[in-house]
Amino acid sequence: RTATLLVTRTFAQGFADGVPALLRDALARKVARAPDAPDAARLEVLDAMGADLVVPIRAGDVILGWLGLRDEEEVEAFAGDEVHRLAACAARAATVLETLREFEKLRDETRLEALGTMAAGLAHEIRNPLAGIKGAAQYLQVGREGPDADMVQVIVDEVDRLDGVVRQFLDYARPFRGGRDPVDVARVVRRAVQVLERIGLPEGVRVEMVLEAGLPAVPGDAGRLQQVLLNLCQNGVQAMREGGGGTLRVRARLGTFRDPKARGAEALEVVVEDEGVGIAQEDIDKLFVPFWTTRAEGTGLGLAISRRIVQAHGGELDVRSEVGRGAAFTVRVPLVRDDAGTDEVPGNAARTPNMGTLTSSEPATPVAG
Repeated sequence: RTATLLVTRTFAQGFADGVPALLRDALARKVARAPDAPDAARLEVLDAMGADLVVPIRAGDVILGWLGLRDEEEVEAFAGDEVHRLAACAARAATVLETLREFEKLRDETRLEALGTMAAGLAHEIRNPLAGIKGAAQYLQVGREGPDADMVQVIVDEVDRLDGVVRQFLDYARPFRGGRDPVDVARVVRRAVQVLERIGLPEGVRVEMVLEAGLPAVPGDAGRLQQVLLNLCQNGVQAMREGGGGTLRVRARLGTFRDPKARGAEALEVVVEDEGVGIAQEDIDKLFVPFWTTRAEGTGLGLAISRRIVQAHGGELDVRSEVGRGAAFTVRVPLVRDDAGTDEVPGNAARTPNMGTLTSSEPATPVAG
């Protein structure tokens, strides 16, 4: 399987480099003259697909896929104008796919806007009775001791927990407000680790922090980014508590984007890696779904909110994991954001789409995922 993936990457790289189409006959002649490894690998893929002509389906610099055709033996090979028409057809297919993707994005934004409006009203209707219940419980708590006082304290604690869930729901549903000031990410990482240590680490769990020297500032909201990192750290500690201990490694360094829209563009990268129980492959796609959680005390909003915050900074948040060996969450944010709302790295033509809105600062709030 690994060999197949490597061959496929080599095959796709030709299109990424600007190759307009691949003809089997032309490749076979090139390989016969000079058995070049990339061309031989591409010919192997064409043979595996049973295709004599492959044209890419591209959206800008991104290769969405390709269209393969087989030439019947009794007819002539593909003529130049046929290849041109097929390429035009693939370009129209790419436009349709891009339109569908933008439509899905618009639909999600509309859904979140409606959810935010509903959440605001719902929160008001829930929080007022909760405040009344908590006030009454605290009044009854005065002067009480023993089991009665313990039961009243349960009421107070559960009211606080419900209020936290409502607050997190609001946090997810409404547009994020944050600054665009220069953020020292190394400082943000240090603060998140300090908060984590003040909260307290379980026995057998330690934190290791590695910050690359000379990291540049990034535009954004320091409080929100600290919220993301603290949430990822807390999740890692929880996973190691369940797994019997280990080391939480937090690394900040320069890296590159993995998203197809900005692949290769320079980014500031923070990796939070634990040695916990790990995440099953079938659960990885569910991690960022609101209200999905494997933890009894979790709300399932922590990672969903974290991803939205990162996307609002024009960045990306991804995860890799292996059951029994831990998980690594990686936050990547662009180094520079231009006035048009896109993120651009000086000296690099690759651009990162702006996937959210940041306007004014809010304090960071840890969120249990």
